[in-house]
Amino acid sequence: PEAIYQDETNFKLNDGSNTTIEFTRGTLKILTYLRSTSTETEATSGFLGNTAIQRQNIDNVTFLSSTSSANSTAWDVSAEQNGSIMAWYTTNANGTYKVYIGSNETIYANTDSSYLFSYIGYSTNCTSAETITNIELLNTSQATSMHYMFYRTGYTAMTSLDLENNFNTSNVTDMRSMFADTGMKSMTSLDLGNNFDTKKVQNMSHMFNTTGRDSMITLYLGDKFDTSNVTTMEGMFSQTGRYAMTNLDLGPAFTHIPDGEIIENEGTQYEQTYLAYEGMFIGTGKQGEIVIQAPESIYQDRTHFKLNTDSSTTLTWQEVTIEG
Repeated sequence: PEAIYQDETNFKLNDGSNTTIEFTRGTLKILTYLRSTSTETEATSGFLGNTAIQRQNIDNVTFLSSTSSANSTAWDVSAEQNGSIMAWYTTNANGTYKVYIGSNETIYANTDSSYLFSYIGYSTNCTSAETITNIELLNTSQATSMHYMFYRTGYTAMTSLDLENNFNTSNVTDMRSMFADTGMKSMTSLDLGNNFDTKKVQNMSHMFNTTGRDSMITLYLGDKFDTSNVTTMEGMFSQTGRYAMTNLDLGPAFTHIPDGEIIENEGTQYEQTYLAYEGMFIGTGKQGEIVIQAPESIYQDRTHFKLNTDSSTTLTWQEVTIEG
């Protein structure tokens, strides 16, 4: 990262340091990070700093391994603003946009990747079944926050979202509302890939809230969906696949459901208290047909979860069948 990069043959200790460490066995390069999108929180917000185009009107985002096809709309989307990552767009006949993000180096997601793809494909004019193309070219290994990352992504027409196997979440601590309202109307499948590792995640509140509400059939969280450090799952699967989903597989690492109370906005007029698992499965899956597959550590019986292996607290949902 730029904080310890001095030049092609020297490290510095930190941003303010004058001490350098020589590297003689090769060439040093600054990691090329995307700029933060943490303030681009609305459908009408710009994208990666460009306010000339609204997020809701972007039909597709495509990652490329070069900038050779950049056109006159190109702008710098690198965190360092050094031209290492560029974006440009073309305009479709109906006024929506196709955005390209390219670099000659590896593209690293910002450590704060919140809202990165939020509202992409949201407008009723968006018709692309694939909202994000070549996401495997985005290296997410350094990201620590992904809250609202795919909020309302592909809301209208996206039929599937495949994160591929390069989507590494091993350093992420915040995934609240990460897939909230993703693929609301048309998405039939969400594939998290083989590197969706949640061992450091603390916040999963509303993570899959209303994900694939109308059309998603199944959801498998994978074998690295570790919940051992999670402190809140409030509303986590609320309305997930509400009208079509018949199978939700939590995977073998989903061994802990957090207990206790969470206080939000403490000391203000908006203060509210709720249970860490409150509303976790409200409206999950197709009523009367949804089956949730859970590991033995949280399986109590066909209509009850327990919080963990040693817990005496059980959670009841009438709309589901739970399989251990």
